Amino acid sequence: METVQLQCGNCQKIMAISAAHLGQRVQCPHCNSVVQTPAPAPADPTLPLPTPQNVSPADEPTFLDPNLAPIPTDRPSSPSQDVTVAMDDAPLQAGDTNFAEFKPKPRKDSSVLLIIALIFLVPYAVTMTFFVFFMWARGSAQGDPLEYLRDPMPAQEKGGPRKVQRKQPDHTLPIAERRKTTLGKSVKAGDLLVTPERVVLTAEGDLKLMLRVRNESTSSAFEPMHDSYVNERKHPVKPYTFLESRSLTLDHIYGGYLAYYKNADATGEPESFPVLSPKEEVTIVLQTEDRYRAKYVSVIAGAKNDEFTWRVQVRRGFVRVDNKDVSATTVIGVDFSSKEIVREGKS
Repeated sequence: METVQLQCGNCQKIMAISAAHLGQRVQCPHCNSVVQTPAPAPADPTLPLPTPQNVSPADEPTFLDPNLAPIPTDRPSSPSQDVTVAMDDAPLQAGDTNFAEFKPKPRKDSSVLLIIALIFLVPYAVTMTFFVFFMWARGSAQGDPLEYLRDPMPAQEKGGPRKVQRKQPDHTLPIAERRKTTLGKSVKAGDLLVTPERVVLTAEGDLKLMLRVRNESTSSAFEPMHDSYVNERKHPVKPYTFLESRSLTLDHIYGGYLAYYKNADATGEPESFPVLSPKEEVTIVLQTEDRYRAKYVSVIAGAKNDEFTWRVQVRRGFVRVDNKDVSATTVIGVDFSSKEIVREGKS
């Protein structure tokens, strides 16, 4: 935009106005006087600069531009909004006819600054939170010097620590369905395959459970049961092998006699705790003790439609514990009803 330098007729200072405002009233940015600018004329550098005349507020009958409103005399000292005026205190020099306009200073968008701040502050806050938590945890662990002390006398004969067997689960806990079976149906117990064949009522009034077991492993040999799994008198706690009524009409029947037979009919002389090699079979017979005949077995034999479960603890072979092979046992359940009990001597 072309500008023209004029000298204020009141304060004699130089001001620059837009050429488009020549012939109009402008306000001096130095003394705030309202002056009338000369009409535009062809530029001639040999002619002296025109001097604008002061205009009194009382002598304003007409205006050169009918679209301009009167300029109040009580306006602030800032340049008029109707006319663009540039300030220049330097004395007028011959040949200086143009001044660069003042441009508004660019303003930064605050929303962009906020986004930039969040990009850096959020990861920093998360990192510092984890660091503070880590230092707090570390300080808590190291803050008590008496928490971990070396045992000056670790020897067992001096009362030092030694491994003890953990408490066994309650013997009356429910048996998983995959380890429960019925007469004539096999169930897998680790390396041992167990097939309950029948429940027999002897002529003396005892109950016998007959099981056919087979060692299914290819690299281990073991005795499928032990007398301690059955005989409660050899245990400080109740054994896992016992007979229970599913209708809860009778107390549990613990204890019994354990015998092994090579043949499936369990006849002849029993074996003495045989160790089964891979793929070998044996018949196991569990028989209730004499003390249960009158009070329990007679009730079971005389029941019309009662349900029972004979729980049996057996060896299942090796299991891997802490990178070591450890012998383990499990408990299976044989379900039968009073109608399935066979009287001895009858098929």
